[in-house]
Amino acid sequence: MDLFGELGHLALASRLKRLGELLQAQVSEVYAEQEESFRARWFPVLIALHRTSPLSIVQLAATLGLTHTAIAQIAQEMEGQGLIGSQPDPRDGRRRMLVLTAEGEATISRLQPFWEEVRAATAELVTESGHDLLAAVAAVEERLSVRPMDDRLRARIVKKTKENPS
Repeated sequence: MDLFGELGHLALASRLKRLGELLQAQVSEVYAEQEESFRARWFPVLIALHRTSPLSIVQLAATLGLTHTAIAQIAQEMEGQGLIGSQPDPRDGRRRMLVLTAEGEATISRLQPFWEEVRAATAELVTESGHDLLAAVAAVEERLSVRPMDDRLRARIVKKTKENPS
């Protein structure tokens, strides 16, 4: 029994999270087989810092659309592996700025061919599904930017309350 499948739209966010975690776990398994200590969940932070560095945890969270807590946890793991470092913000010493290390840059160079295979395998998987998953996800994200879920939900609750006053 697949509870998320049975719940349909009610469990959409949980189902998408499950899919993401499954994909990351399976890719991380192949990293391990290739004797790479890299974890798939680190990828967006590594690439974001490669493109723009230094960045604070808050800036990374905003850039990636992840929570501050998730970024802080990932950053701690990556710092432990020597992929990133941190330094105090010169404008605000209470804030940590994350930077890519030489090891982080070397990891990007080393893993580029692997990531091309991840890209191709993911495209193959999506094509096999018969759906343009990236377009569907982008469309849902765009609709949320126009009218967020919390607004939609509040409007439905207000409407229901007006239709069925206690």
